[in-house]
Amino acid sequence: MKIIASTSAFKNDLDNALQELAALGFDAVDLILIESWGLVSVERLVTSFEEETRRVRGLLEKHGLRARSVNTAFSPQLFDRESEPANEERRRQVRAVCRFMYAMEIPIGAHYPGHIADWKEDPEGVWKGTVQSLREIQDIAGEEGVVLAPELHFQTPFEHPEDARRLLREVPGLPYTYEPSHFIVNGYDYSATSDLLDGAVHCHLRTSGRGQLQCPPAEGLDSVHWMMERLRRRHYEGLVSIEYLPGASFDVKEAISSLAKKLEA
Repeated sequence: MKIIASTSAFKNDLDNALQELAALGFDAVDLILIESWGLVSVERLVTSFEEETRRVRGLLEKHGLRARSVNTAFSPQLFDRESEPANEERRRQVRAVCRFMYAMEIPIGAHYPGHIADWKEDPEGVWKGTVQSLREIQDIAGEEGVVLAPELHFQTPFEHPEDARRLLREVPGLPYTYEPSHFIVNGYDYSATSDLLDGAVHCHLRTSGRGQLQCPPAEGLDSVHWMMERLRRRHYEGLVSIEYLPGASFDVKEAISSLAKKLEA
C-alpha cells in the first residue's frame, strides 16, 4: 500500500501545488486533471498534448516527485448524450487523458462519474446515459492500456450505496474508486459499505462527517482507522490518495501532513 497526496488542495498553480506537497515530505502525488482547478488542462491535452505533457513532467522533475495517479472529469456531463459531436468531444478528452497517463507511466486514475442531474426529473434517463458513457470510457482506457476507475461520489447517480451496488451489477468487473466521505456526508454508516471498499481498486481518503465532506483530522478518524484496517486485512497493494479540497475552514496543509503521519503510523 502506498500513501500519496492529491494536488486537489491547491488551485491555479501546479508549480506551487507540487512545491507544497514536496515540502510536506511526499515523493508521489495524485494529479488533478479537472479544468476548473487550473493545474493540468484536459483541454490542452486534447489540443497541445506534447506541450502540456512536457510542462507537467518538467514540474514533477523540478520538485523530485512522481505522479502515481490522476483524478479527472470529462465534459459534457456523462448523462448528456443528445449531441453526437459533444459525445465525440468527450471521447477525445478521455483518450487524451489516457494517453497522458500512459506517457507519464501512471497506470491508474479516478474520474468523476457524472452529476446526479436531479433537476431533469428523469433519474432512469440520467442513469442510462451515465452508464453508457461509463462503458465508453472503459473501452477507451482498455485500448490505451490504463485503468480509469470512476469514483463512487457524492451528488452523482451512485451516491447511495444501493445505487453503487446496482452499477456494479450492471457493469460487471468495473474498476472503481472508493472514498468513505462520499457516503458519510449523506449520513450513511460507513461500515455498511464494507463490500464497496473491499472491491475497490483505487482509494481516496479524507476526514469527514455527516453533512461535512471534509473536516479537520482531529475529527472523523473512526472511518479512517476502519478503512485502513480493512485494506490491510485484504493485503491491498494499491494507492491511498489523501484528498482535501480548497476553501476549508481549517489548514489543509496541516490536515494533509497530520493524516499522512497517522496513516503511516
